[in-house]
Amino acid sequence: MIRFVIRKIKYTALRRSDGFTMIEMMINLSIIIMIMSMLPLIYMNIYQLSGKSTDHFDVNNAMFQRDLYEELNNADYVEIVNNQLWIYTGNDIIQYLYHKQRIIRKLNQEGYIIMLEGVKNAHFKMDDNAVFLSIERFNKHTITYQII
Repeated sequence: MIRFVIRKIKYTALRRSDGFTMIEMMINLSIIIMIMSMLPLIYMNIYQLSGKSTDHFDVNNAMFQRDLYEELNNADYVEIVNNQLWIYTGNDIIQYLYHKQRIIRKLNQEGYIIMLEGVKNAHFKMDDNAVFLSIERFNKHTITYQII
């Protein structure tokens, strides 16, 4: 009787075809391999972008220099007084100065706009109709830019 039950179980187990076919297994395996091959690329992109999200000084510096360059090109008269850049255009007086670890812009000596942050020290200098700006960042070296 026990032999009959074992034979019946073996016969039913071998006769069932509820599993995957070979083609289905190959398709599933190829999809898994494609997904796994993309993971290192995704990881590399995430790793590269993670460090760049904290320091935007270079982008902000480039935008600040562009704005300053445009204002200097449209200026009627430019002077530096007490390490402050004064730009006279028409009826407006634009003033750039270093204040509390940032460079700010004032229009007609009222209020201010923060143009650049994270600045340890800044010096404006004028030589031969050219305006120079030296910026020292925290934990970085001093860089001098010729604006115009």
